[in-house]
Amino acid sequence: MPAFSFGRRTGNTQSSNDIGLDRLEVEEVRGSSYVLSLKDIYDDPKFEEEKKKKDKKTKGPLPLWNEDIVYLILEHVYFDKNLRPEYKHLTQYALVNSAWRVPAQTLLFHEVSVKDEKAFKCFERLFSSHSKPSKKSSTGEGALVPDLPHRERLRSNVRVLNYWIYKLRGLADLTNHWESRFPVVMSWFPHLYELRLGVDMLARLQDKTINMLNTAKHSPSIRALQIAMRSDEYGNKPTASTLPFQLITAVTKWKLEYLVMRGEPFNLGSHTDFPPVPHQLIEFRWAVNNSDARPEVDGLITYVTADSTKTLEALSIPSPTHPLITKIIPTIKSLKVNTHLGLPRNLHGLKELIIQPAAEPLPADATFYTNLPKQLVHFGEPNYAPNRLEEEV
Repeated sequence: MPAFSFGRRTGNTQSSNDIGLDRLEVEEVRGSSYVLSLKDIYDDPKFEEEKKKKDKKTKGPLPLWNEDIVYLILEHVYFDKNLRPEYKHLTQYALVNSAWRVPAQTLLFHEVSVKDEKAFKCFERLFSSHSKPSKKSSTGEGALVPDLPHRERLRSNVRVLNYWIYKLRGLADLTNHWESRFPVVMSWFPHLYELRLGVDMLARLQDKTINMLNTAKHSPSIRALQIAMRSDEYGNKPTASTLPFQLITAVTKWKLEYLVMRGEPFNLGSHTDFPPVPHQLIEFRWAVNNSDARPEVDGLITYVTADSTKTLEALSIPSPTHPLITKIIPTIKSLKVNTHLGLPRNLHGLKELIIQPAAEPLPADATFYTNLPKQLVHFGEPNYAPNRLEEEV
């Protein structure tokens, strides 16, 4: 059960109205980052002409498609082999028939990335409160600014935001620059469900940034957070950073149910300087590099999940002997650990068990497998697939 799977969408079918997008060009920028550049925000006359020709050839109206069925089909083809959205294919699916048009166009804006200047300017033209509707490009790039109804429909479709607070060689003030933009970008997407945040070597956010995330009029109350700490280009490590703890305790507007911590090790023991975590998590994943054997990890996991012992259903942690597992036996459905040694036998509700072999391989003795929970439907070793946050950030 992958964390934050696309099947967990909430409210993707926000509007059944036509978004007015017939063509949307997708450019590949900086390797794996994608920037959406609007070429035609208004209805394409050619599309309507082709539709009328097809209607004349058919004998009577075509049967209506149930919208849920269309979404199930599109969800199946949404990601490519590297688990990235197939933007180019979605533009083609929008032309299959009228029933596919709105769902496919909606999914084009399901996930957006703001990680460089070009992406920021593109979305600023679309969603900033200061943007004015225009049918002609003021930038010379052919980008159009939609009128207010179209703009509101587009922003309501955005559920996942990839954002990067980064630091580059020779640009000492760039971190503050991108930090100041962070709450602004968040306010563009009031229906945001998941934030994937990458941070380069930043100890903590400024108080004014936290205040804006809590008080901004359109700041979203996200439910899923992935956070990855990174080194900067000088090789400086984020070992002094307490930013992850700051985010999950100080941003009171967020009501997190899904949390992933990954990237490079930060100040793992600094959670003792923060108040209790207020979130009741349904899923928690620990995926910080080279940290499994560190003694602070067990205490950190206990701290983060202290208020989630009655709600956790999916858990990914290094050790199967962590006391948390015995506390969540009534609710746990998916578990990933690094070894089978010490795995509790009374996980009666467990549906999925994934073991990442470290020093100990999986046992050859059949007794181990016969003692697994009878209702288990998925058991095995994880197959590695590139993680989008890991690769792009």
